[in-house]
Amino acid sequence: MAIHATAVLSVPGLDRGQVESALRVIRESSVQGLAEMRQMIELLREPGAGGARAPAGDGGALPEAATARLAEADRLVERIRAAGLAVRVRTDGTPGPLPVGVDLAAYRIVQESLTNALKHGAGEAELTIAYRPTEVVLTVENPVRQGGAGLTGAGAGLIGMRERATLLAGRFSAGQHDGRWQVRAALPTLEDG
Repeated sequence: MAIHATAVLSVPGLDRGQVESALRVIRESSVQGLAEMRQMIELLREPGAGGARAPAGDGGALPEAATARLAEADRLVERIRAAGLAVRVRTDGTPGPLPVGVDLAAYRIVQESLTNALKHGAGEAELTIAYRPTEVVLTVENPVRQGGAGLTGAGAGLIGMRERATLLAGRFSAGQHDGRWQVRAALPTLEDG
């Protein structure tokens, strides 16, 4: 939420509609964050504890309000566009069901990457979601705003994205690539078992 608020504050000349759109994103992020926290608490509970859901891999349904999913990236992109970032989206491969942790991490990595592109970029970004036989690969690229190379931040967003990928035994990279900023995450889609 702080990152979204910072992004809004760092983009000059937003009109009232763009500010309101950004506030809706911040509100939705807070609601989703609470739902994710509830989901994690349920995952950590002992089987059989009151209110616990079926263990991952048993196909148990998640609580309806629980999680953001990569399949919802289109809605996320629309909100980011309304906040002022022109986003092109490309999908390679055939979308299929993803493990819960991968689904949530993928959504959050896309969300954080596009927020950073809005905050530090030059007004446009390209999102590629590639579905492979054993992984989903997310790539967000954007030109950096003139004079933006020296922009400082806490770096918590990049750290969080790297940690999400690492926890899933995935790969993550972020940095300059062919004159553009690129975030790339490859998350394995096959569950051990």
